[in-house]
Amino acid sequence: MEHVERWAEELAALTGGLGHLCARPEPREVFAELIEGLLSDLGRKNGWTMAGRAGHATPHRIQKFLGEASWSADGLLAEVQAYAARELGYPSATLVLDDTQVIKKGDKSVGVGHQHCGTTGDVRNCQVMVMLTYAAASGHTFYDRRLYLPQSWAGDRERCRAAGVPDEVAFATKPQLGIAMVQGAVAGGLPFSWVAADADYGKDPALRSWLHGQRIRYVLAVPLTLPVQGPPGKPCLPKVAAAGDLLHYATVREQWERRSQGSKGQRAYDWTWFEVTLPGQIPADGFAHQLLIRRSTEKKQLAGGRDDFEYAYFLVHAPATDPVTEAIVRAGVRWKIEENNELAKQITGLGTPTTSSSITGEPRTRPGPPSATTTGAATPSQPPSAPDDNPSRTDHKRCERARCFPTFNSGPKGNRTKSFSPAPRRPPCLCAPSLLPAHCFPRR
Repeated sequence: MEHVERWAEELAALTGGLGHLCARPEPREVFAELIEGLLSDLGRKNGWTMAGRAGHATPHRIQKFLGEASWSADGLLAEVQAYAARELGYPSATLVLDDTQVIKKGDKSVGVGHQHCGTTGDVRNCQVMVMLTYAAASGHTFYDRRLYLPQSWAGDRERCRAAGVPDEVAFATKPQLGIAMVQGAVAGGLPFSWVAADADYGKDPALRSWLHGQRIRYVLAVPLTLPVQGPPGKPCLPKVAAAGDLLHYATVREQWERRSQGSKGQRAYDWTWFEVTLPGQIPADGFAHQLLIRRSTEKKQLAGGRDDFEYAYFLVHAPATDPVTEAIVRAGVRWKIEENNELAKQITGLGTPTTSSSITGEPRTRPGPPSATTTGAATPSQPPSAPDDNPSRTDHKRCERARCFPTFNSGPKGNRTKSFSPAPRRPPCLCAPSLLPAHCFPRR
């Protein structure tokens, strides 16, 4: 209980210290209530449930804060970055680059389009956000983000203006957005020693060249088609022209070491490595390139129904004196960004949205307050409450329908406005507080 109370005090001090980002006192209060709602154990997190938790009769204040209030998102990001550096900063930390996707419908949301969706592994209508995670010994958190704007958006200035995208925002690839975020971390004095990323970033020569120029260590997943040279070819062995060619050398010499990456429990793999050179790319002075090959400890059923080991390739840029085992550990740290995404979507409710907004209160297709979706998939379900022995408190569905819903447009086929306001002098809702749905508020 002492820990919980201290956490509450620290959260109140943190949100209170960010009040200068808002122009008026009212948004400062709603901001704190919104953060507490996102961190709470509400089963469904939307404007209605968080308003109920805060004691508001309607979600209007939260909706107005998100849609109309004057506050600085860039200023808030700078405060979060300063807080992360102050609380987690460590010289041997790792910066992790990756992107996350949000499946959407329609074509009005900024950056939405038919593009590859890592969540489903196919092409979907979605938004893509490039994320930067800071992973240190004492914890890990998101540090920066950039919304990816596809060429179909960047080349259509009228569409961008209609969605509020400034004219100076131009098309940039995901690796270019990653470079900008790492560059910002360096300029801000954030302490770190490694950069990790998946193959979409590891295959980009511009990102690697920038890291070489900054003398930054990295371990980047790469495709087996990445052009590399080495070890020296022999008459009886094939020439090495790509990362995948080294698998033959690894199989012939059979020098694998079993090690755990240690990021998500004991995840053991077999590892081997080779010194390589990249055509046209020279490492920093005193640095060298190595290619790590990771193999599953047992054979698995792969595509096409064949049984074989599962392989992955990682390019390492580090001083020649560094032990290669350190790069293996950093390759495991890359999973920290996936943990951050999981926490954001499940714990704080920032999950996959649907066509209607649960925060801003757009019209829905059925009567009732907006359900959880824009801010997310519901967190793990609450344990069932004990049966209530008072019959007058058990008809919650009737209670919700009869007197807890305001008037609104149920759409979308024309104007289907219906009123669920209570009749005059109707007694207040008799639901037990422990069983009362979070969005059910008696109207007097």
